Parts: sequence; structure tokens; C-alpha cells
Amino acid sequence: KTPNGTEVTVNVTVTDENDDKKPDDTTKPEETISANNFKVGVNDFDKIFNDPNTPDIVKKLSNAKAYETLLKTPVPITKVDTSQVKKEPGTYPVTLTTDQGTSTKINVIVDGDWDTIGDIDKASEENKTSETIKNPTAKELVKVAPPTATGEGVSEIKPEDIIFEKTNPQDKPEPIDPTKTVPPTGALTINGVTVSNYYVSSDGKTLYIPKEHLSLMEKGTYPAVLTYADGTAQKFNVTIIEYDEKTLVKNPPLFSMYKEIVLKKKNTFTVNLKGISDYAVVTSKISGKGKNAKKVVKIKQQQNGDVLITPRKAGKSQVTCKIIQNGAEYKVVVDIKVLRQYKGTSKNYNLKPAGLVKTSGELPEFNVYKRIVKGKKTKIKFTKVATDAKVKFYVANKKEAKSLKIGKTKRKGKTATCTITGKKKGWVHLTAEITQNGKTYYTRLLVRIDDKTWTKKQLKKYLK
Repeated sequence: KTPNGTEVTVNVTVTDENDDKKPDDTTKPEETISANNFKVGVNDFDKIFNDPNTPDIVKKLSNAKAYETLLKTPVPITKVDTSQVKKEPGTYPVTLTTDQGTSTKINVIVDGDWDTIGDIDKASEENKTSETIKNPTAKELVKVAPPTATGEGVSEIKPEDIIFEKTNPQDKPEPIDPTKTVPPTGALTINGVTVSNYYVSSDGKTLYIPKEHLSLMEKGTYPAVLTYADGTAQKFNVTIIEYDEKTLVKNPPLFSMYKEIVLKKKNTFTVNLKGISDYAVVTSKISGKGKNAKKVVKIKQQQNGDVLITPRKAGKSQVTCKIIQNGAEYKVVVDIKVLRQYKGTSKNYNLKPAGLVKTSGELPEFNVYKRIVKGKKTKIKFTKVATDAKVKFYVANKKEAKSLKIGKTKRKGKTATCTITGKKKGWVHLTAEITQNGKTYYTRLLVRIDDKTWTKKQLKKYLK
């Protein structure tokens, strides 16, 4: 048995001492890696994943151990791949690899409310209760003990058809017979194509099909066959869809945005959306009321997910952008007024790439420029906020935070309002974070605190 209680079946060859054929000394011993899924806090991200000692910290938090399968001799874990982990709430894969190339994949959960990394030993102890993942090596067969003699048998396994959402890619589970052995490679086919990198849960009850394979498949329903080591087969179907309307999380919070655009040749406004995945469904439409709404502006969807708005005639309109990604809807609604000429400070500006937030979460994020006047109060308002939602406004950069006063968030029905006041001239990156219905939504505001001394050169840092 492994230290985690899992039985491992290995082949043993017995030879005579006088046999002329000597064992091949170059044969590499089988290796096993056992490690836990673990949880960290968003606020602790940099302490873990941007640290020179990141590999050692991850191994400690996951209680990772590697050893020769037969002799139980410890071997070092020499590579820890955390490249896919993001500084936002969500579940991300981490791969642990030995010098010989044996590897296993575990999950790290980044949680906005978790905070224990100030004490690595404490965090390691708390994470010991997480699910233990054991790698299937190229040659060993992972198997759990058969039903006991007391009659406590295993219930009959009923294959389940799998539904995979391209906009919400996740490794998909399929229940399997824990009394049978699943070969580590070549046992699973979908539509006749062999699937690589599938893996079995530590209790032997579930087979996981990797999202990397499913994401490449076209929409449709395909036959799947899992062949156990004893030659018996388990058949089921895999259906690939864009998203599941029944489980889609709808009614996201909406940032109330009003934009004035001057009717001028080559004058446009861009709705900046970051963090859109390759498989997201992105749509935009002119949603303004009135027969002239569609005549006031025209819109064009960009390849990167941004929406380009061009004024056509003076008047009012509205543009709605909707993205379906990671099992949820994300919306941006912009109320627009097209002016015939500049009025006061309504000059049209767009964000440069340098003004956009470089990191993103599981859902798209709206990046927007907001000008406020030094010393005057400005309200930032969101509608359709769930009554039990968690709402936070914050400035991550400590130096920038000194330039802006953030008031308490006031709630009234499904509206959340935060009043901000500019304390001194400068740029401030303000984040609005709203968590509701199990999803976290981010809006990034690049705030310019205007004291009427800004030069064109200063504005060009982030605006165009």
C-alpha cells in the first residue's frame, strides 16, 4: 500500500542467480507521487507564486511526496509547474514532476476569503484534509481493494453521458467500477480517437477526461468507450455544447456607465473587455429604446472581444455587450449620448493598452476610464446586485491609494453605490469586486483626478 492507503499492483520477475541473462541495469524504477489539492488566498498569491521558493512552498502546501513504487525509497520532486495559476478566485492545475519524468496533476483553489499563508506550517496542516491525488505511472496499474468478505459489495456502476461546455471547460468525471483496473494509457476512446492524459481518482471510483482534449472537439454527440484491463468495456456518450442554458449563472451585476461621444470623423469609443477566453460566446447589440436608437451609433465586434462604437448622428442610444464564459453571463451596458460638438469636458478619450489591467479572473473584466474632479464627490453605481452579494471597492497600489478616498458602499435594494473623492492629482486604478451566485465579477476603473493642471503629455500616458 502507498502512504495514502492506495494499493498498487506491480509485476515482479523472479530469476535464477545462475541465469546467464542479467537484468538490464538501465531499467528505470517505477515512481509514485502523492499530493493533495490545496487552497490559498488571493491576498497570499504573491507570497506563494511570485517567490523564489515557490516550488518548495507548493510542495509543502500540497504535502507532496515522491518515492520508488517498489522499494518506497524517496525521490525528489524537481519541477513544479504553476504557470496556469492566476491571482483571481478559481481552480487551477499545478503539475509536479520528478527528474525521471514521472508527473501528477493537482488543483490549487484560489479563494478570496482564505488567509493562512502567513504560517506555511499551519496552511499545510489545514490542507491535509484535501483530496489526495496519486499519479498513474506509465507502467503501474492503480487498483483499489475488492469488496470485503462481509458482503459490503460495490453498487453496480451506471455509465453517465457527459455534457461538456466549451465556454466552461473543465475535466469531466465519469463513474467507473472500482473493482476493476483502468490501464494508465490507451484505455479510453471518444469517437474512435484515443484520449491521452485521462486520470483516475484516488478511490478508483471516477475517471476524469481532460478538458484539453474535449475543448478541441466540435459541437455534437460522440460515442465513448472505456476498456478495463480485463477486456470488459464501459460505453457512454460525450456531448459537446457551447453552454448549458439550465445551469448558466445569469443576472450579473451591471456597472452604470454613461458616455458622451462627439459626432466627428474617425471619432470612436471602445468598450474594453479583458480576460475573454478563446471559447467564450461574445455578442453585442444596440439595445437603446426608440426608433432612432439604431441610427445614432453603429457597432463592430473586435476579434479580441472589444466593441467599437462609432457615432452616426446626434441623439441617444444604448449598447449591450454579453459574454458567456465559465458557466456564467457577463454584461456591460453603455448609455450613449452623441453630441454635435464638444461641450465642456466631454472630449472623447479611449484607454491605451498601457491603461488596461494586465491580469484577469475567471470572467471577463470591463476596463473603463473615469475622470473625476479633485475635492468633489463622485458616485460609482452598480445595479442588479444580489441582496447577499459581497461588494468591495479597493485600490491595490498603495501609492495610488493615497490619492483617492473611498467611502462606504451603500446598498438599496439591488443597487450598490460607492462615493469616491479625489484627494490629489494623479492616476488611480480602482477595482470594483462583486461576488454573487458563486461567481466573482470585476470592473477596473482608471480614475484620473483632475485639478485642471493636466498637460497633453500627461494625458497621453494612458489615453488616446
